[in-house]
Amino acid sequence: MDDFKSARLWRTGVRCLLLLGIALPFGTTFHRADGQERKIRKLAPGVETRVPLKRAAEETNAEHDLIEVIVGHPELDWSPQEFESTSTLYKKAEQILFHRGVWQFEFVHKPLRMVEVDIPQPNGKMHRKKIWYLMYRIVNPGQHLTPVHGENKTLPSGDVLHKEQYEKIEAVDRADQMLASIGPHRFVPTFLLRTFDNAELKIDDKTVQYMDQIIPAARQKIYERERPPCSFGEFYDSSQVSAEPIPVSTDQKEISRWGVATWMDIDPEIDYLTIQIMGLTNAYRWVDPAGAFKQGDVPGSGRKFEFKTLQLNFHRPGDALDEREDEIRQGVEGHPKYQWLYRPAPNNFEPVHPRF
Repeated sequence: MDDFKSARLWRTGVRCLLLLGIALPFGTTFHRADGQERKIRKLAPGVETRVPLKRAAEETNAEHDLIEVIVGHPELDWSPQEFESTSTLYKKAEQILFHRGVWQFEFVHKPLRMVEVDIPQPNGKMHRKKIWYLMYRIVNPGQHLTPVHGENKTLPSGDVLHKEQYEKIEAVDRADQMLASIGPHRFVPTFLLRTFDNAELKIDDKTVQYMDQIIPAARQKIYERERPPCSFGEFYDSSQVSAEPIPVSTDQKEISRWGVATWMDIDPEIDYLTIQIMGLTNAYRWVDPAGAFKQGDVPGSGRKFEFKTLQLNFHRPGDALDEREDEIRQGVEGHPKYQWLYRPAPNNFEPVHPRF
């Protein structure tokens, strides 16, 4: 009977650890970005959420009219008699296929949590505040998509068919292998937390937007609480995480870049919230609204960009009197736990009840 009770108590203790997201004491080897190995305790299954990659060949190209020619120089629209009108500069500026390589990072995160931190005030005193935070790690999976030239075909006349055209998509790991590369892949994040009082997640007059904040005192306390498998110097806030490119992981060696996003002064009465994360991919789309570009304007005037964004959805069935992190649930009825959307950059958002 004593053995039975001991076994039952041990199982109960393990279940409590799992619910709390505490690492179980089974060793594993973690490969750091500098190539060194660190012995750590393995996280229990289900503690982390790994968001599946979502990338498609269609993201590597987009068809647009070159309005700088179509609208900016209408006098170029003429019909030659010696050759096809499709050979004119004006016609060649219609429905141009723009190509680019597209990369994407993998996002792995722990539950959205809270911690109380003493924040220094301008008067020299300390004020205890509730900090919301999301601890995450970034993985570069490689196999990014890039267009490549097809084989040129020479006709009997000597003309080259499909000369210099991009005819297929390849998966590559290095930035210098990608079309329109701007250098090694870095995570330059933007975390936007948006609150709602409706399950439809529709913006209304009660919606509040919060950009993540750099809170050094909170980063130290979160590191001590969470004990991620890295040194404190390798546990980055949103400004530090972009300092170095993220190496490509392999099946045998996964390299993670650990970070935390923090927010302060979140409305305690909220019921629903989303976190939008930009910087996980360079995929974007753009449109030239009718009438936005006028003759004589600077090239690109009026153009609207939207960037591929990961959105995490959360439900918090709590109240303002007792804020507790265990009341936060990922997922909202009628919505997935996470979804990929296209959104304008946060500096293009119209502020909704901004908090300062």
